Amino acid sequence: MSDPNTKEQEVIEDLLHRPLDICLIAFTIIYNFIILVVATLWIFTNKFEESKKGLTTLTNLKIDEGVTYALFFSGMLGGSFYCLRAIYLRLSAAYPEQKDPEKAPLKVFNIRVWLFWYLFRPWQGGILALVIMCLINGDFLTAKSLEAGNLKSFYILIAIGFFAGLGTQEVIQKIQEIIAVIFSRSKAAEH
Repeated sequence: MSDPNTKEQEVIEDLLHRPLDICLIAFTIIYNFIILVVATLWIFTNKFEESKKGLTTLTNLKIDEGVTYALFFSGMLGGSFYCLRAIYLRLSAAYPEQKDPEKAPLKVFNIRVWLFWYLFRPWQGGILALVIMCLINGDFLTAKSLEAGNLKSFYILIAIGFFAGLGTQEVIQKIQEIIAVIFSRSKAAEH
């Protein structure tokens, strides 16, 4: 017969963060902080001035690549901000204020399950920021507070990109609504 204390110890060990988990958590935090720093520096400073000089306005398409990159990076900024906030909330649940210093924190944050999400979310935010701007410029999506003149403001574009990165789930739902409207079958075609 197996010792119940041994089984209880095994269960407790499964609930603890292993060194690999701690390394993955640290990697994910550093990765998202790097994205935050690079995106912020790209958008709001001249730190990447040499890289920005290579960007030109494509006159035949009237695309300002500088604005496009800024919009993409602002979406990444929103996505990384969301990731870091999620990590903070998960870790604060795993490491609550404890009165017993001998009691180890529980593994309520399984980084192995969520690692791809934390790595992909900032990129998803950047891409969705560009898609949202295309939908707004193509009149597929409207916002009552946005007028054509507002969309020429660099800061409004950055805010739209940040919101798209921060709220990717809502953005995806909105895009699915637009797809349902555009590609729905007409009632005449069903008969």
